[in-house]
Amino acid sequence: GTVTVSVEATTLGLGYLLPPTQMEIFEGENAVFPVAKALEAAGFEYQYSGSLKDGFYLAHLLKPGITNGWEIPADLEAAIDDDGLMWTNIYHTDSLGEFDFTQGSGWCYCVDNNYPNYGLSEYFPKDGEHIRLRFTLAYGRDVGNAADGSDNDDQEW
Repeated sequence: GTVTVSVEATTLGLGYLLPPTQMEIFEGENAVFPVAKALEAAGFEYQYSGSLKDGFYLAHLLKPGITNGWEIPADLEAAIDDDGLMWTNIYHTDSLGEFDFTQGSGWCYCVDNNYPNYGLSEYFPKDGEHIRLRFTLAYGRDVGNAADGSDNDDQEW
């Protein structure tokens, strides 16, 4: 079957870093495999811990100019300030990942707008699903990830 894979950095005003892209899936392969193939085909490199098969954690996406033109929306910046998250004032032109901009930043994923409460390597995609990698500045709260793993896009801060 196939899944759609996309990568978004709307929290930085960058929109899609990888627009929705159809990828083949194969029985027995977890969600890391179509995501990795989509990233590599689009010229991204990535740093991670664990392995593609177990305990995968995406730490950073690497691509020249990946953060060029970033601008955190004013309402999001205010919400982060109100929440008391610490700003790290760290980011790199050619990398985007954990601890960039804030203490709560990094990559999270959702499938068909639901946030599983387990890692990408523990998720086995089904035909027709949409896997979205989303850059968060606030432990997922800014992209609609509710504590219970459900989608909360209509209640983003």
